Amino acid sequence: MPRRFLGIRLLLIFVAINTAMMLVLVSSLTATKPWLANVIPGEWGQGHSTGLWVFFSLVLLVNALAILLAGLVMVIPTLRDGERGYQRLAGSLILLLAAVFLVLAFGSVSLSFAKALPDDQMFVVTDSGYGASAGHISDRSVDLPQVQMFTLDQLTRATLFDAPAVYGIHLSPLANNPDNRIFTHFTFAFRVAMGVLVLLIVLSLLGGGQKAEAPLPPSDSAAA
Repeated sequence: MPRRFLGIRLLLIFVAINTAMMLVLVSSLTATKPWLANVIPGEWGQGHSTGLWVFFSLVLLVNALAILLAGLVMVIPTLRDGERGYQRLAGSLILLLAAVFLVLAFGSVSLSFAKALPDDQMFVVTDSGYGASAGHISDRSVDLPQVQMFTLDQLTRATLFDAPAVYGIHLSPLANNPDNRIFTHFTFAFRVAMGVLVLLIVLSLLGGGQKAEAPLPPSDSAAA
């Protein structure tokens, strides 16, 4: 793929993904009964549509993964070839944007699924806090500030190589419930992705290499 067209193609893919997801939502909402209710948990009635919030949180997650993929496509070839230039800088900024989107998506998915599945017990309380003793906590009692601190706690553990846990530092008494396998796998994947992202951003910004140079035009003698 010619590098000068790489950004345009990635942008077109990004637009296509969002267009497709919005068409899916419109198709469901205009149906007699929203068919997305068969695949996405939550209520889809008027006034209290937790299923709709789950859908938008998944859209945010898909966008975060698409941005992450775009950043990897731009950065990895430059790291492999030891090339510094516009593409590596642009890729680094895209990876940074992907990190922001992943943090927002993780918190959004965690909160929306907790509200859509109030009895699923996604979280546990590791220490006494939030008016509950250590142990399980009902999803319906988890609110936005608590999920924000839980997300920040997971982020610091991922980017600091779990150093806060080693030194007994916990930013939130909430933790993922190990008995809830899906949410546990999701939390683990988030921490791995953020750790790899931080490493790639540091390497792309500080890594060595030669600056890419434009090819010289052919000389008259070579043309002759």
